[in-house]
Amino acid sequence: MYGEYDQRSAKLVIYLSISFEFFYFLAKSVSNAFNIKMQLLSGVMEDGFGSVRSVVSKLWWKDRYKHLQIDDPSSARKMADRILKRKLKVKERFEEILQPPSPHNTATVLSELGTKFNTSDLMETLQQLFEQGLITYHRTDSFTVSETGVKLAEQIILEKFSRDLFHPRRYPSTGAHECIRIVKNLTPKELKLWIELGKVDFSRPNLAMTLYSTIYERFIASQMKPVKVLKKKLQLELDSNHYEWVIIDSVIEHGFDLVLPIKTQRVGDEPFIAFFKIDLMPKVFPFTQGSLIEQMRQRGLGRPSTYAKIVQNLLERGYVVQKGGYLFATELGRKVFEWLSEHYLYFVSESLTRELEEKSDEIERGSLNHLDLLKSLRKNLPFTS
Repeated sequence: MYGEYDQRSAKLVIYLSISFEFFYFLAKSVSNAFNIKMQLLSGVMEDGFGSVRSVVSKLWWKDRYKHLQIDDPSSARKMADRILKRKLKVKERFEEILQPPSPHNTATVLSELGTKFNTSDLMETLQQLFEQGLITYHRTDSFTVSETGVKLAEQIILEKFSRDLFHPRRYPSTGAHECIRIVKNLTPKELKLWIELGKVDFSRPNLAMTLYSTIYERFIASQMKPVKVLKKKLQLELDSNHYEWVIIDSVIEHGFDLVLPIKTQRVGDEPFIAFFKIDLMPKVFPFTQGSLIEQMRQRGLGRPSTYAKIVQNLLERGYVVQKGGYLFATELGRKVFEWLSEHYLYFVSESLTRELEEKSDEIERGSLNHLDLLKSLRKNLPFTS
């Protein structure tokens, strides 16, 4: 009984550490900047839209617009006037092979859809998909595809496409489970029919369809041929500054893009800036539920079974609120975090969280005895004081 109590206490420490470490990120102030949105047209009047974001002197591709970030409105306006009708150079053309993304695990599916949906709703719907025999176990940090999964993908790809597009991959990784994948030869359209006929039932049928489609497409794409594309490097010259970015101009050889389309942008030999709009936008956007979970995954905090619960706890306890899909710290959350940081800094540290998470994994794998962990914690001054 005493050992069980210690394990629960350790779990509480982990939860507190994760929650308040990320609350600290949420609490940081966000400064604004003026973004110049530019529409790019090709010199031969093809429909072309680029998307570039600028921080200091570097631009990168994003969505259908280019963004040049300036700190004050007058400078932004002057910059916009200067770049209007400005021609860009096509500095380089080259071919590249794009590999398909891996299938989903818990963190990636929550990260992808957590910008639009509540992560607790996502986990509940994943549970329903699993219980009704439509997907594999959904609490997993593994990307591994079993031999059964590979054979299922082969069957579907041969039926829908052709054998030359089937490229099996196992994505070996650690973990007791495999990736999140479909378990039947059932398309999203067929699942929709099953729902309409009452063959399967979901508390949120539209969300179930979205989740299933996302899992289906990523899994099938992961077992398909790579895509060969033509890329172009564009350059914008302003005085002595050169801004460059790379776009995907076209697909040369199809592969997984037949399931997961790739955004392409055909650009002629003399593209130019045809339109601009100035907006006031944050330099760094606040977290969404999905981006918060992705940050947790990258930093080794939390596990598939706790990601959504941690976010839910922050919201339910009033430490953060959600507005417009973004998470913002509350006054209560700031005060609680400051108090814990002042009195229990060791217990809310990210390093302690990561260490205990890693030890928990070792216990699960059988390489560490949980009693040995508890004994070592008792010898640690913060745990005994």
